[in-house]
Amino acid sequence: MDPSLLPSDFPPLCQPAGRLAISTPKDWSQVFAPEVSTSKSLAFSHHPSEPEVIPFTSEKLSKGGEDWDLCLVGYSIGRRPFYEALSSAIKKTWSLTGSVQLLSLNDGFFLFRFTCRDDFDMVWSRDVWFLLGKPFVFQKWHPKFISKREELTSVPIWVKIHDLPLACWNSEGISRIASKIGIPVAADKLTELKRRLTYARICVLFDNQATFPEVIRVSLDGDEVSLKVQYEWRPSPCDHCKSLMHFSSSCPSKPLQDNIDKVKDKEVNRGRSFSRQARYRAKSKPHERQSEVNVGNS
Repeated sequence: MDPSLLPSDFPPLCQPAGRLAISTPKDWSQVFAPEVSTSKSLAFSHHPSEPEVIPFTSEKLSKGGEDWDLCLVGYSIGRRPFYEALSSAIKKTWSLTGSVQLLSLNDGFFLFRFTCRDDFDMVWSRDVWFLLGKPFVFQKWHPKFISKREELTSVPIWVKIHDLPLACWNSEGISRIASKIGIPVAADKLTELKRRLTYARICVLFDNQATFPEVIRVSLDGDEVSLKVQYEWRPSPCDHCKSLMHFSSSCPSKPLQDNIDKVKDKEVNRGRSFSRQARYRAKSKPHERQSEVNVGNS
């Protein structure tokens, strides 16, 4: 053997056929364990003997809800706002001492998780906030909380009454004029201080019978004036039950036949393009057909 060769230069010998490599069972909890373990990491256990309906006592619910004590749940009336837009809106609207975490839930609900009790109390002190121009309804989280919208009989909406006569710019004048729209409940700060005279911005309660007038006519000692009304947002009552809390397409009282008809229409029209116009073959005149016959016989 060449003395210059070292044992490490040779490949390892094959394992004898009589020996089998025995692998130890995998510990799946270690395989899926987080890279960084924290006090919030979930430790699971197996409970094979649970009954058909798994019971949770009030004591266990209370213990499990400790992480959510400073949480409010809210939803916007109308369409669900985009997460980024809502997050930006609450930063501009609320002056918070601590921070708030915004989390998405099902059915258009959002969870607001506060770090400061004062911030939590400040937001909760007002049941309804205006975020992104629409009413946002809040509910306190509790261990038995289930996402469900309250059925409101009226909703607040901000309206602008343009060219309001200055002689009517007072509690009585604004109340009488705004009552043509709904029930006036508040005015913004600039309206109260008379610092912006191009329009009066009033918060008005609407119900599902609201007509949303575009113009309000007033008589100033015999001289008629028309005041333009601008709505920052309008609710759309359900066509079936007149509810303000959902759209007609998602109404629980929607007749079943409507859904059946839609399915049938979809099946009939499947694969058909309505943008394509039907082709019509021009009919030839009698004398043209006769000339074609004569040509063919010649």
